[in-house]
Amino acid sequence: DEMYHALVLLAATSGARRAQLLGLKWEQVHRDVMRVAFNRGWVQGSTGATEAPTKTKRRHSVDVAPLTYDTLTALRDDGSTGFVFSDDGGATAWKPNRVTKTFVRYRRAAGCREFRFHDLRHFMATEMLHAGVPLPVVARRLDHQRPSTTLNFYAQAVPGGDAHAARIIESILS
Repeated sequence: DEMYHALVLLAATSGARRAQLLGLKWEQVHRDVMRVAFNRGWVQGSTGATEAPTKTKRRHSVDVAPLTYDTLTALRDDGSTGFVFSDDGGATAWKPNRVTKTFVRYRRAAGCREFRFHDLRHFMATEMLHAGVPLPVVARRLDHQRPSTTLNFYAQAVPGGDAHAARIIESILS
C-alpha cells in the first residue's frame, strides 16, 4: 500500500513519533522547501482516536530528502486537504492502533526481526549519529529541547567512543 509505505518512510527519515505522523495535515507539507511541520498529534484516547498537542507541546519541522518528499506528495491529489494518512479524503486520520497492527503484519511478512514502529525513530537517530550528523541536528529532528537529552539516549551511537579516546591519549603521550 503506497500510503503505508509513505508513512513508514517518513517515520524512518524524520524521526517523528507515530502521533505526529498521524496528525500531519497537507498544509504542513511545504512544497517549496521540502519540509514537514509537526504541529499536532493524533492519539488513541479512552473514547477513541483524537487530535492532541504533540508530546512536547511544541511545533517543529524537519527537512525531507527528495525520495521521502516525492513518495509523500505522490499521495496528494490537487484538492487534497486535511490529514495526510487518511482513508476518507483527509477528514479523519488513521487510528494509531491500526498503524501498529499493520506494521507488525508487514514486518512479519518481510521476515524482519521483532521491533516496534517507534523504533524507526531510534533507527533514524542512531544511523544519523553513526554517519556523523552533528548531535544538535539530530536532537532538533527528534524535537529534543537539549542535545544532552539525545546524548543520554544515544551515547552508544556517537562515533568514535572510547576506542577513539584511547588512541588520542596514547598519541599525546608518545
